[in-house]
Amino acid sequence: MNLVTYASPVAIKPRMYAIGLYLGTLSHENFRHHKRGVLQVLQQQHVPLFQLLGKTSARDTDKLAAIEAAGFRFRERLGLATLEDAACVMELEAASDFVPCGDHEVVLCRVTRFEDLAEGPDGVLYTDTLRKAGLM
Repeated sequence: MNLVTYASPVAIKPRMYAIGLYLGTLSHENFRHHKRGVLQVLQQQHVPLFQLLGKTSARDTDKLAAIEAAGFRFRERLGLATLEDAACVMELEAASDFVPCGDHEVVLCRVTRFEDLAEGPDGVLYTDTLRKAGLM
């Protein structure tokens, strides 16, 4: 589980996202290898996970154990462990080549399955919240 800072919807039919994958991360390596991944939309209560998800590597840290130690629970969705209280979970499948963009690669992805789990938009975690908290 890692943060993907750059994820933007780009089409409704078919449902498509553009994601930026930071070079050298396991997220990048895994997505490049499998050509699929699960994107979770975080909620406000996930702010304490920002450093763990975005500033540490699963090469050095058992992220699932650390997330559980922080009081969060998991549920298997789309074949992977996901945060039980994620706002939304989407299975993404690469639909384009990986485009070099400095320290990231960008890839267009088709949303093949999704579960909308939030009860409303108030709880969704936006980057503005992280900026105001001094985390970005």
